[in-house]
Amino acid sequence: MSRCFIRLLFILFLTPWAAAVELRPLVVTDSDQQAAWSALFFLADPDERLSLNEVKRSIDFSHLGPTQSGIHLRLADASPLLWQRWGKRDIPSFGYQSGSQWALLPLRNETNSTQSRIISISAPILDEVDIFVFTRDAAERHYRSGNLIPPKQRVTQTTVPSGIIVLPPQSNALVLFRTRSETALHWPVKLTQSREFSSQQRADLALEMLFYGLILALVISQFTHYIINHRQFTLWYGFAGMSILAFFASISGVGTLYIWGEWGIFARDVIVYTLIMMFIATCGLGIQVMNIKDNLPKLNILLRVLQYLALIWLLLLVVLGYSIAIISLMIYSAVVCLGFVALGGFLWRHRSREGKFYVISWAPFFVTGAIFMLSKIGLTYWEPVIARLMQMAAVFQLLVYFYYQSSTFAQQSEALLKSREEALVLEKNYSAKLEQEVDDQTRALNIANQQLQQMNMIDALSGAYNRTYFNQEYPKEVKRALRHQSHLSLLLIDIDSIQNINEHFGHMAGDKAIRTLSEMISQVAQRETDWLARFNADRFVVVLPDTPLTHADDLAEKIMARLDSVALRNEDNLEYSFTMSIGVSSDRPQDDRDPFYLLDNAEQALRHAKQRGTGRIWVYEQPS
Repeated sequence: MSRCFIRLLFILFLTPWAAAVELRPLVVTDSDQQAAWSALFFLADPDERLSLNEVKRSIDFSHLGPTQSGIHLRLADASPLLWQRWGKRDIPSFGYQSGSQWALLPLRNETNSTQSRIISISAPILDEVDIFVFTRDAAERHYRSGNLIPPKQRVTQTTVPSGIIVLPPQSNALVLFRTRSETALHWPVKLTQSREFSSQQRADLALEMLFYGLILALVISQFTHYIINHRQFTLWYGFAGMSILAFFASISGVGTLYIWGEWGIFARDVIVYTLIMMFIATCGLGIQVMNIKDNLPKLNILLRVLQYLALIWLLLLVVLGYSIAIISLMIYSAVVCLGFVALGGFLWRHRSREGKFYVISWAPFFVTGAIFMLSKIGLTYWEPVIARLMQMAAVFQLLVYFYYQSSTFAQQSEALLKSREEALVLEKNYSAKLEQEVDDQTRALNIANQQLQQMNMIDALSGAYNRTYFNQEYPKEVKRALRHQSHLSLLLIDIDSIQNINEHFGHMAGDKAIRTLSEMISQVAQRETDWLARFNADRFVVVLPDTPLTHADDLAEKIMARLDSVALRNEDNLEYSFTMSIGVSSDRPQDDRDPFYLLDNAEQALRHAKQRGTGRIWVYEQPS
């Protein structure tokens, strides 16, 4: 009861819309069709009271044999049926109603050869068509098509999209149509004479095959692309292409003929399933293409709800019936899809490339789909070109999206290449900077090592080189003198009685005496090649490269003379002084001797100087 009440409200809601439109018959522009339909008769049965037998009793079948006078209709006395003649130019279009329409079409073959006629039945969304063919020599044939036929009846009847009528020479046939519709009724029937394909028919068939081939290629390519790259965009795009393919197969009758013709309730409701699938796919594709999830997260939630809300129509199909479900679904999907186009236009206005391509590609398809929907609910007139326009719009969006996909891939590849080049430049600059930093750090480390090494070679108290430095550098001086065959001289200087100074004036006074002696020697031996080393506690050695004995002796005298003018004071301001002894040795080094023999000679000379008192200089004399 509630179901009938809802259906009544739904019909009452749509009826004023349909009544506001002035429905006119469709003009037959095909000259062949004008001749075929010129003898059409029809009657209306809005209350669906007439049975097939009652209608058949009102028809005169006595002239189905060879005749030149045509077929005459008679009114049965028991049946108040009124057959009306239809004009030559028009195919019936009766407006919004839910009753039955009957039509009778006589066919004649006035030639001497056998003819065949093809009755093509489109797959209507809200129309039910029964076709009965009566000939003299053949039994009654029955063809059915339409979504309002109950499933149990569909599987027991011959449901095909076309039928062939064979007319022998000089014979007639009668074709009886019964059409029931819950929308604006348009004849979903085309009558053609069977002959070789014309160029126009071949072109139409080629276009149809090209359309399905392009859509199928799209689906395969996008699913393959998804398997390789795992991009959600390609998955939704392939899903959309598959749903479009199923939708056109359902409204054109191809699916009924080759796939789901005997699937019972699915065959009846297939247009609902394909429309739901196409709606979900196009919504998902729009969300992915326009990146709504990241750009408009709140709107993304709303659109996701609207997208999957279409699944409710699977329940409405069971509860409210096919007609209400399909009409409401078409209205809902048209409104939401056009809303996606409006959103794409808004994003396009704000410089969005994705919104631009979405509008350009999908707007024609959505608009033609809306026109198709309006014609099926009785608000506009149906033209066969609408289905072709929908196919052209689908192919157009296919080509546009192929361009969008390829250009996007090219831009992404270019951006990736550019980012890689920038990364290489940054890496190169960073490497150069890192190398420079490493060089700087290495240089600083070398300097620090040199400074550390130098610090290890310097005597902290006197500031002169230490014994380690002497042991390291002195052999080099000997080799240099050997190489140049030059003299090398040594001065070995020792402070006399340093222990007495430490005992009487303090250790600080002794340290001061050592520093003073080091400074004094450095002031006298000023050549760059001369250098001074603290040999032990109170003894220094002066290395004089390229210096003969006489010059070394003179330098020792100068050092001794400089000491005579030196007076020191300790911490208690007590004045003190010290003396020193100097041993001098000089020679041209020889390969067959130990490099330190000059040092031994200087030590011998120093011992001789100390043996003769303090403040003495002794020169080592080579034995004769």
